[in-house]
Amino acid sequence: MDAAPDPDRATWCALSEIVGDRYRVSIATAPDHWAECTFPATDDMTHPRAVTTAVERFTGRHVTTVTPCRPHGDGCPSYRLTVGEEINAMTQTPETEIVVRTFTENGCVITAVIADPADAQQTLYGTVTRDGLLVGSYYCADRVWQRDWRIVVPGNQQICLGSESEAVFVLTTAGSVGAGQ
Repeated sequence: MDAAPDPDRATWCALSEIVGDRYRVSIATAPDHWAECTFPATDDMTHPRAVTTAVERFTGRHVTTVTPCRPHGDGCPSYRLTVGEEINAMTQTPETEIVVRTFTENGCVITAVIADPADAQQTLYGTVTRDGLLVGSYYCADRVWQRDWRIVVPGNQQICLGSESEAVFVLTTAGSVGAGQ
């Protein structure tokens, strides 16, 4: 039986490939065992950035170096990554303030839970209702980089978007989509 992955180890290996419109990153977690992550193939995404983001999410630690290695058997780019300090997207301290803000857009009520509104202004999640019925909710899947915003609509359908404003726009212009409609 293979040992469980050790998230405290300093060096990780990862492969990156483009599949359709997404980067697929495979992280070696143990001999012959891989964890996979996918990211949208945006203009600013590269193979090194994709593997860095995947390893940081998997380990919870900052990547300090990314070294290209020999391509994998099928020509897939491979990388050796060194990780350092633990990532603290937002340290919870007694001074961290959590507030709830409500505003109206396109006839919908948006309720957002925001951490530390005086400084970081980091939205933790939000909901959108129309006529008292839930249209959907949104949250940031990558709080470190503030990207990969997800909306969830009734029926647990999830859609990945690039920003909070895109998520709010989609939910407030959803027309007749929503609970009870």
